[in-house]
Amino acid sequence: IGVFAMAEALSAPAELDHAAPQMIEQAVAVTARRMHLPTPLSAFARLEANDPTAVSYFRYELARQVALLLLRYDRNVVALYEEQEVPDGEELAPPEASLYDALRVYVLVEQDTRALDHLLEALDRALVTAIAQRFGQPPSRYLHAVVVDRARANLLRPRAHGHRPRPALVLARESIAEMSD
Repeated sequence: IGVFAMAEALSAPAELDHAAPQMIEQAVAVTARRMHLPTPLSAFARLEANDPTAVSYFRYELARQVALLLLRYDRNVVALYEEQEVPDGEELAPPEASLYDALRVYVLVEQDTRALDHLLEALDRALVTAIAQRFGQPPSRYLHAVVVDRARANLLRPRAHGHRPRPALVLARESIAEMSD
């Protein structure tokens, strides 16, 4: 890891206390827009009531915000994937995630580093604090991130003989470059 990348990774946790609440607010605002609600406060009320649609939009946008942050602070991060919910049985619908359920993501990297581990731990702590402040109920852990390097790439493939789908791509480094063009 280069000196510049290391300096970025080391400065990130200090910024996370400010970034995490902004990430939460952005996810609430996107939820309001996607649900065609008049204000973010309306989305906040839906989230507090654990409305499945609001929670789904919120969690996806928060995963996107996490991806943007990780791609910004760690040059080894290639992409972020979100675990897909699967039903317990063939005839059943997938379980609906609660606002407070851990956000399960896979972080695809060129190389796993201690700096990324520290960044993920600090981001989880900052998100737990921000969620507790915004929604009043602190989860014990919110970001459950699995770092995937080449040796663990099988985690991004369908599992259980195709009965468990591959994680869904949230954001990749190349899509960031395309957005800025």
